[in-house]
Formats: sequence, C-alpha cells, structure tokens
Amino acid sequence: MNKGAFIALLLLSILPASLRAGETDAMQEGWQAYQAGQYDRAFDIFSEQFKKKPDSIDANFALGMAAVKKGKLSHAAFAFERILMVEPDHQRARLELARTYADMGLYEQAQAEFQKVLEAHPPVRVQENVEVYMRTLQRMQKKWALSGQIGVGGFYDDNVNYGPSDFLIDTAIGPLQVATSSLPVSAAGAAFSGNVRGIYDFGRKQSWMGIAELSGYQNFLDGASDQDVGFYRAKAGLARAGTQTYLDLPVKCDYLEFGHDSLLTIYGVEPLFLYAPSASWQHISRGMAEHRIYREGGDRDGPYLRFNQTLKYLFGRERHSLSLTLGGFYEDVESPAYDNSGWEVALNGEYKIAFGLTAYAIAQYLEPHYREKLLPDFQDEPRTDRQFQGVIGAQYVFKARYGMDLNYRYVNNNSNFGLYEYDRSVTTLSTFINF
Repeated sequence: MNKGAFIALLLLSILPASLRAGETDAMQEGWQAYQAGQYDRAFDIFSEQFKKKPDSIDANFALGMAAVKKGKLSHAAFAFERILMVEPDHQRARLELARTYADMGLYEQAQAEFQKVLEAHPPVRVQENVEVYMRTLQRMQKKWALSGQIGVGGFYDDNVNYGPSDFLIDTAIGPLQVATSSLPVSAAGAAFSGNVRGIYDFGRKQSWMGIAELSGYQNFLDGASDQDVGFYRAKAGLARAGTQTYLDLPVKCDYLEFGHDSLLTIYGVEPLFLYAPSASWQHISRGMAEHRIYREGGDRDGPYLRFNQTLKYLFGRERHSLSLTLGGFYEDVESPAYDNSGWEVALNGEYKIAFGLTAYAIAQYLEPHYREKLLPDFQDEPRTDRQFQGVIGAQYVFKARYGMDLNYRYVNNNSNFGLYEYDRSVTTLSTFINF
C-alpha cells in the first residue's frame, strides 16, 4: 500500500461520522456516540449493524473500536481479524489488532502485527509511533521494570505555621490575645521530591506482581527553617491487574520531619481495589490502617484508620475525568483529647486540553470531631473543625517524560475553638522528569 492510501485510510478512521461518505444514519449515530464517549451506546449500535451486515468492513471496524473501549478485548480482536481475512492490506485494522493483542497480554502476536504494519512503509509519524509502542512491549515482557520521577519546584505560602486568623480568640474565660510568635508567617521556599519504583512480574498478564517503592519530599523555607517539612516513605507489596480490576496490597513505613527534627514514624497498610465495569466508569475502594509513633511523648501514639469510596467517570476521546470521593476516618490515641473521628467528601476534575496540557481542580470538605477538650480551662466543648480545601492547576507533559505544573491551593479551617481557625494560600510552580 502506498503512503497516500495509508494516510487516506488513517484519516477515514478518525473523521467525524457526519463526514463519512456512504455510511448509514445508524453508523453515523454510532460514531457520534463513540466520539462523545458513550461507548456502551456505540457498541450496541455497531453490534446491530454487524448482525445485519457481518461481512461489512465498516461495521466490523466500528464494532472492534467500541469493543476496545468497553474492555471486550476478545470481541475486538475477532472483529479486526475478520477484516484482515477479507482485506489483508487494511493497515489501520492491523494496527488496532496489534494494540488489542498487547492489551490482552499476547505480546508476541502484537509484535508480529506491528512488524507487518512497518513492512507496509507507513508515513514517518505512524512509523515512529509504532516503534515506540514496540519498544514499550519489549519492556513489558521483561520480568523486572524500573521507573521513577525527580521533581524540583518553588512555592509561596502565606501561612506556613497554620497561625490563627484573628489576633484575639474567644475562649471559655473570655477573649485572649494570640502570642505574636503564633500569628501567621509567610515565606517562599523550594521543594525537592523523588521516587523510584520497581515491579517484578511473577507470571503472565493478569497474574500477581511484586512492587517496591521509595519516595521522598523535602522543602526549605526562606527565613522559617523551623517550619521545614520532610517526608520519606518505603513501600512494598503485591498487586494484581485484571481486565476490569486492579488490586494493590502494600505495607509501608513513613518517616516525617518538622524543622529538621524527627516528628513521627508510621507503620501501616494501604489496600486499594479498582473495578471498571465499562470504559467510562471506575469504582475505587481505598483503605488505610496505620500505627503512629511520635518522637516526643506517647500521648498521641496509636492507630489511625481511614476508608474511602471513589466513583470516577471518564468521558470524551481525550479521557477527561470527574470523580467523587466519600470517606471516613478514626484515630484512637493514648490521650482522649487527641482522639478524633469524622468524614470527608471530595470532587476532582481533570480536562485534557491539547498538546500535553491538562487543567485540573479539586474541592474537598473535611470534618473531624475530637472526643475531649485539649484545654479544658479555655474550651467550652471538644474541638470540631470544618475544613475546605480547593486546588486549581495546570500541568504540561512533553513526550511523556518532561513536565511542569502550576497550581494554587486555598485552605479555610473553621473551628469551634478560635486557636485552630486559619486561612492558608499556597502557590507552587514545579518541574519534573520521568524515567
């Protein structure tokens, strides 16, 4: 097949349905649903067209594309194979068949089909994309895989010490003046982060994997080094990826520093289960069980439990997303004044604009209730907080390796005890490299 025919074939496969000459109204309706991210509806429409015309190249191709989006990989493979039996030079069908084989874990078959696409001498850009995909497949066939990220950034924080919003706070014995040293402190700073992750595949696709990860974060504040924060984590466990599910069972050890002094060590587990009933929906269950040990004193040592449920919706050709999270938490420590429990809700959105640029936003509400008064002489009742956090940002990724992120975070913490009422704004610009 010459390059002109190859380009025409590729263009035909991505043109809007309304521009495809000779298609039936039903096929156009199916492609419109597909382009709108309504893959269940598109699959149903294309299935009906396939039943009417099982030898139709267009019906088989459309059915295969929709089946991939629904996770029906064997259906998709059969559809693309039927096309190639009738029209061996249909290189777009061969390309999609290769990708489907790869998703099914049939790496040798995928490599063979990709090689046939290259032998057809496609345009340079198509050839480069296929070669990248083939290199990725070669890495996926290895038992070991290593990846990571290194990041550096700068930020401005107008309340690094979580100082109260008001100079005077109301207490059980009347208004009290906040010490000058406790008022909000603003500072600019730099932050460094990194992580490295190793994966060992015990067998074929959809079997168990061993995962180990090391990560760290450290910031440095100008003129407020006593508020510098360091966080370091070691994590290892087992994971299993299925066609519609993913299970992660890690154990972890976290170490936190504050002002370059040891603050806290955490041991725990963070299980996660993801179920994707369709290409558009995901349900994610996250759990956390920790034992926290503070460096100074044992009155805050004890277990911390958290459980979240997330419903995620993916839509559009670019796979934009919206997710809603509901959860609860409970902390049971040595001192009842630090015991707390509560709930949270969060809404996340991500929109992929173009050319590697993604806009995102997060809104979160958190409400912890403490069991007893921390300062009985000054509090009328145990502490209750109502915290809102909002984040808006944009991220640019180049060649899946280099990236830059700009975001703004606002926190408003309302409390029935004025000492814990505060506002905080943080603006961050960072860059990172993946390897």
